[in-house]
Amino acid sequence: MKQLQRQLQDLEEDRNRLDHRLQHITKSLSEVEDSKRGTDNRLNSAQTALMLQEETIRRNERDIKYLNDKIGELERQLAALDGEKKVVEEKLSQVKKSSEQVECERKNVAENLDSMENKATKLELTKRSLEGDLQRLTHQLNERDAEYEVSSSHFLSLQHW
Repeated sequence: MKQLQRQLQDLEEDRNRLDHRLQHITKSLSEVEDSKRGTDNRLNSAQTALMLQEETIRRNERDIKYLNDKIGELERQLAALDGEKKVVEEKLSQVKKSSEQVECERKNVAENLDSMENKATKLELTKRSLEGDLQRLTHQLNERDAEYEVSSSHFLSLQHW
């Protein structure tokens, strides 16, 4: 009788520990999902920024093409005026430098995007792992509940004897 009571008490303690663990895992899962949503938002922002920068690059490329055409025209028209030619060449140099800076920034954004995508993947894997843990612990809890019910029924039937 005392042994059954002790077993019943042990089962209740196990169930309480499992309930606590389940609550902890559920909370962790919620935190991971919140973090994933934040990462998704940052990823969307980075993608939007990347699209804007790519549009800026296309616009700069069109500007560069336009300036190159204009330089050719000015060189034909102003061959005798070396001073004005130098001013135009300096402008071209600045545009190229700006284009290189934009390209460098685009590469940085692309790297950040890759990093964020990797983080999102890792978070998804962690989420799936935690979901598996949650299912396993829920299954264990259900098994313990069933064992508890069997032990309780057995205990009650022994009391009636």
